[in-house]
Amino acid sequence: MKHLTRREFSETGIRYGAAAGLLGGGLATVLAGCGGDSSSDGSTSAGTTPADGSGGGSGGTIRIGNAEPPTSAQWDPHAAFGLADYQTWSLVYDTLLAYDSAGELVGQLAKSWKRLSPTRLRIVIHRDVHFSDGSPLGAEDVKASIERISAPQSELALASKLPEGAKVEVRGEHELDIVTPEPFGPLEGALVVVSIVSRRDAARPEAFKRRPLGSGPYTFVEYRNNSIRLKANPRYWRGKPGSDGVVLSYVQDPSARMNALLTGQIDIYTRADSIVLDEVRGNDDFYVNDTSPASNFFYIPQFDTALRDVRVRQAIAYAIPRQQIAESIMRICPPALSSLPAASKGFRPMEPRFDLDLERARSLLKEAGHDGGLSITLASASVFAHQEQVDQLVKASLEQVGITVDIKKLESGTFRSNFSQYALSMNALDTPGDPNFIFSFFRPSIAREVLKWDSADFMPLVEAQRRTIGARRQATIDAAARYLWENQILVYLTDDIWYTVVNRRVSGYERSTVEGEPLLWRAKAA
Repeated sequence: MKHLTRREFSETGIRYGAAAGLLGGGLATVLAGCGGDSSSDGSTSAGTTPADGSGGGSGGTIRIGNAEPPTSAQWDPHAAFGLADYQTWSLVYDTLLAYDSAGELVGQLAKSWKRLSPTRLRIVIHRDVHFSDGSPLGAEDVKASIERISAPQSELALASKLPEGAKVEVRGEHELDIVTPEPFGPLEGALVVVSIVSRRDAARPEAFKRRPLGSGPYTFVEYRNNSIRLKANPRYWRGKPGSDGVVLSYVQDPSARMNALLTGQIDIYTRADSIVLDEVRGNDDFYVNDTSPASNFFYIPQFDTALRDVRVRQAIAYAIPRQQIAESIMRICPPALSSLPAASKGFRPMEPRFDLDLERARSLLKEAGHDGGLSITLASASVFAHQEQVDQLVKASLEQVGITVDIKKLESGTFRSNFSQYALSMNALDTPGDPNFIFSFFRPSIAREVLKWDSADFMPLVEAQRRTIGARRQATIDAAARYLWENQILVYLTDDIWYTVVNRRVSGYERSTVEGEPLLWRAKAA
């Protein structure tokens, strides 16, 4: 069976045309989540359309439509992760380093950086940088930000990105050394996602429950009616932002979100699927950006179920028609050939390929003691493009090998918080480029919480690729990727290529290979 390249899949998507029309008809409402969401003042309300950020008219505000809400209504950039979270952090905070639109590492707060040794990175930060409350940002704030993440036994979401025990030695108000206990190859890439918070907030994290406070191009206004509203920071140290504000709206229903784009209620449609791309193809009112993190789709198996047995997970992998999902449903995302996305640094195709083989799946289930059948639950939602359609196809295919699947349809926000209560759930992981971002997802505290897996046997492989620098690192990347793939720790589906559809009223829009929108501040809204 032929395995198509990313370019071939893009061309295939163009040839296919619209798949099956829109889900539902008309733009009646933009669906909110379950009830209302807390605003910054604690009030609640249930909005039905994306906010425009100005109380009437666009007012130069860029409006983004997302398929998911923030993962929580607290604003600690080191503690929560998700698309809307990263968007907010990238607009309200600054990082030391960043990726530009070409994927090159550049300085942000860092004026210069240099490896003095395998365990020491010297950084000089820009002067005259202030948080939005007017307080200066200096080396002590960088120290507080990094050391709260790298503290031993840290439970922060970003703790997996930095080596435990990393320290910052302050050499002056604007100069510092980051010192790691051992050589840490991915350090520069990790600094791309570490927002710098004030040392006062780091010492009193309860402050994050009220608001985010950063030095970035926008400041937080409120979270209301399923929308995060930001306004331009007039004192931003890199210059005035191109737009007056940004609104990040949660629009759960895919057809409502597309109609919001077509009727001008939102300007940017994130993570567009093939149906949306077909809809706007040839429409001069829109343009498409395909700069994407290295990302892949998979099912998360829960290890407190029958899926703890590697043979059951492998059976499921053999029973899932990944090529059909890629060609007939996704149409713009090639099937997974490794636990790493094809765009990731260090990617190499893995064996076995886990091509569709129902007989092999039945044999593995029999070996695992399930020749009489197996029943599992599957959480479904519309967080990802075609998610429900993929779930239905997987259900039908698994039932051919004796696995009965009970699909539970959840609202997107509920899915985000409750997916681990179900044996299988579709999800995605991405990295700006370095595979350590993906491998570190399996840090014991996260692995136990997300998939109830004791990852102790895997962690030496993770640590080996973190400690290795230079050309020798590829072998350690291969070893970690192979472990995940052969054991199907996650049941891999396809790569996940992010397409962003933009209304031409927004000019100068660019993306980098990170999940947020760190380059949006230069875009302008007509």
